[in-house]
Amino acid sequence: MKPPEIFALGSPTVGWACGCSRRGASHRSGSQPCQDAFALWSGAIRGGPRLVAAVADGHGDARHDLSDVGAALAVQVAVSELCSFHVGHADPPDAQMRRDFKSDCPRIISRRWREAVRSDASERCPTVIAPSSAPQELATELADESPLFRRYGTTLLTALLTPETLCVAQLGDGDIVWLRPDGECERPFPVELAIGTETDSLCSPNAQVCWKTATLDRRAGGLLLLTTDGLPNSFADDTAFDQFVGSLRQRIHDHGFGGVADALPAWLDHYSDQGSGDDMTLVIIEVPPIDEHSNPPGEQ
Repeated sequence: MKPPEIFALGSPTVGWACGCSRRGASHRSGSQPCQDAFALWSGAIRGGPRLVAAVADGHGDARHDLSDVGAALAVQVAVSELCSFHVGHADPPDAQMRRDFKSDCPRIISRRWREAVRSDASERCPTVIAPSSAPQELATELADESPLFRRYGTTLLTALLTPETLCVAQLGDGDIVWLRPDGECERPFPVELAIGTETDSLCSPNAQVCWKTATLDRRAGGLLLLTTDGLPNSFADDTAFDQFVGSLRQRIHDHGFGGVADALPAWLDHYSDQGSGDDMTLVIIEVPPIDEHSNPPGEQ
């Protein structure tokens, strides 16, 4: 069964989230699948509410012909591992959780994604693992797994939200934007990718050391966006995209969070048709302010 294009969940105590993935105009015209994916989870761990989000963008060219599968595996692994990670960090204070998020999560998610790729490939074997090889060559192909991982290559963005803390991580391109109550857009990870270079990826040999992590000050609340690069690339520059980000708060005020979630497919189709033509995924997380009588989260 085809998964829903829109998904919304959350709770008043931790925040609300919605997400949508859409096949880009160029992929529709070329009969290519959508190579983006996202996953959301909201619930309680040992009595504490938590919200987890992940967004992935499969690379999509001929060398990465299974990147749509790689992206789907990446968001599944990320959400599962972040939930498991937080089981051991469910009690305040969150200082240790923030340190472990930075040191452990990139390594664990990178390893688990490779395990998931191996499992998926084994189910398709030998067509996927050695599509042009004779059976006797299969062992040689498996000895060097780089070509296998490359076929599933994808970027990954993640967020972990608790009542006290907001942790984010990024591997590869895409954009994480934190809209503060004063209307300013904060980017914890400035874009560094130069034209003509390849982005970092889960299929990179040293993926576990290529991640960027940060803890955002969520005490005053705000709006967090995780998006694949197709959406910001449809705007003239960061300033124009920031104006779009800023408009979301007013749209949520006017139409409610559910109304914005319902409008996401049409918005993303419009920007793909008129802009980059790429697949687009957008996750929006509305983060409520922390009660002023609560203890502020400690420093990272």
